[in-house]
Amino acid sequence: MSFKEYLGRDEKNSVLPSVATGFGAGIGREGFVCGALVGAIMAIGMKFGRTDPKDIASEEKVNEKCAKFWDLFEKEFGGNQCCNLTGWQFESAKEREKLLAEGALEKCVPIIEKTAQMLFDYIERT
Repeated sequence: MSFKEYLGRDEKNSVLPSVATGFGAGIGREGFVCGALVGAIMAIGMKFGRTDPKDIASEEKVNEKCAKFWDLFEKEFGGNQCCNLTGWQFESAKEREKLLAEGALEKCVPIIEKTAQMLFDYIERT
């Protein structure tokens, strides 16, 4: 089950997959913040976010939830940057090809799976 289904947003032609496409490899292959963490923050916003841009109280509550999840993620993985979590740099096409040939994605899958489980648990407790 995807988070959009879990959150009751199973509409066809959802913009979510396209919005999240660039999250991988530390956002656009830059090696910075982990895309799994960013996706989790996005899911928290989907679940608890405001619908009125003037609703400052809801924004504050969501920001608090996001900050707490960020802390949980960093405690679990020892940081939040893709390059530090994986040891990879995707700066050049040659380096990306080498890493992918060596099974680079296999290192991400456990992080993604653990983040998803943490997020489900966090949402259930919140």
